Amino acid sequence: MPKIEIAGELSVDTLQTAEARYKALFERSLVMIYLHDFAGNFLDANDAALNALGYSRAELSSINFAGLLSEDQSNKAFNTLKELKETGSQKTITEYQLRKKDGSFIWVETEAALIYRNGKPYAIQGIARNITEQKLELKRAEEQFRILFEQSPASITLVDTFGKVLDCNTATEKLVGYPKEAICGKAFIDLLTLAPEDLPELIKQYEMLKNDRETTPLDLRIRRKNGEIRWVNVITAPLKKDAKIIKLQNIATDITDRKMAEEQLKHANDELNKLNRLKEEFYADIAHEYRTPLIAIRGFVELLLQSTSLTEVQKGDLEIVLRNEHRLEQLINNMLEYSHLESGRISLKKDKFRVSEICTELRKDLFPLVAEKHLEIVETIQPDDEVLLDRHYITNVIKNLLTNAIKFSFPNGQIIIHSSVLDGVWIFSMRDFGIGIAKEEISQLFERFVKLKASEMMNPNGIGIGLTICQKLINAYGGKIWAESEGLNTGATFTFQIKLC
Repeated sequence: MPKIEIAGELSVDTLQTAEARYKALFERSLVMIYLHDFAGNFLDANDAALNALGYSRAELSSINFAGLLSEDQSNKAFNTLKELKETGSQKTITEYQLRKKDGSFIWVETEAALIYRNGKPYAIQGIARNITEQKLELKRAEEQFRILFEQSPASITLVDTFGKVLDCNTATEKLVGYPKEAICGKAFIDLLTLAPEDLPELIKQYEMLKNDRETTPLDLRIRRKNGEIRWVNVITAPLKKDAKIIKLQNIATDITDRKMAEEQLKHANDELNKLNRLKEEFYADIAHEYRTPLIAIRGFVELLLQSTSLTEVQKGDLEIVLRNEHRLEQLINNMLEYSHLESGRISLKKDKFRVSEICTELRKDLFPLVAEKHLEIVETIQPDDEVLLDRHYITNVIKNLLTNAIKFSFPNGQIIIHSSVLDGVWIFSMRDFGIGIAKEEISQLFERFVKLKASEMMNPNGIGIGLTICQKLINAYGGKIWAESEGLNTGATFTFQIKLC
């Protein structure tokens, strides 16, 4: 409030006009305005002040400002008076609880200044705003907060900016096993007595909060009074007043059960991974063991087929043996391929080739199967430019898809192959018109060792890893593969796409 001085040399008219204006402002103001001498005796007050305190104007001379204050506010009033005498005005707004005539209390915010006459201070003018309702609202909010604070199932601690615990709720007492009086006044980090590696992160978080930087929840360990170790998730938030951090609030939730479950799951996953490694090693070992005798069988069968003394029946039997040897060899190759993919032991080469070249080779290799069912293969490859990918692995994917399309096609049907490149993405699809796939089984197609019911009727052989191998190879390129079918006896379409470098 600015310094107020009443001049002594103004004309009578000027002074009367100024007094009239001041009087009108004084009386009509909605805020409380009052004057009192340095002893606190009221000299004047507007209706807003008198009504708020419950006094009539006739009782004005009986009001003393100090008499309206409770004892605990006397020092505050004394310091304000001292400031007024030294500086002439009050620098900061002060809150007082004033006693009304009927004994009840109101809360006010006051600002005061000295009034001068002939250059000398002779009274104090105060302006007060009734904040009783706001105080009551704040008190209700504090009571609600206290109820929530105490009844919260999570541990809540209020900590000063130095990390000392100012307050805590009942859940905190239960969590650490100490009573409130043993917790308050203690450094919050002293509760973390087990894991020294947790402390730097917590201290770092406190420093970030004090610098008004955002933090994330922390998982920390605490040692209870009985020595038991518990895991807690701690969320720390700053509490501010006038944009300045005055306290930190820690909300800690006991997550010991979750941590134990995570440890058990981790252990189970480790064991599962170990079993998977043993299984993959077993696949690789048994595949290698099978290959040696199969090579000998194939060699002798091919040699016998060159003989001119064989009967047609003998020749037919040997061709059956050779076809089954080829099939076993393909299964073994699939097992080895799957083993390498599972273990991540693959290195993708960069070969230049055209998609049409692979399709032509596969049509020749699989001609007996195609001819047996009298199938027609229709190819659309646009454009048929060279691509830079691993030819061996891409051939394996297309061969798996084409083999499945042949096996599951009805006789005298069609297989449609479509390949295109659009905006640097290669899209390849294989469509057959065979037994199709039940919609509820499409999601299982690329899982390992899965054999669908409909396919078992037409293809009881196989171990169910062909499509899994396809998916892993396409995934290795960052691509994706999927299947579509309208249901049984409607055929199926398999599509994959790979972004070309």
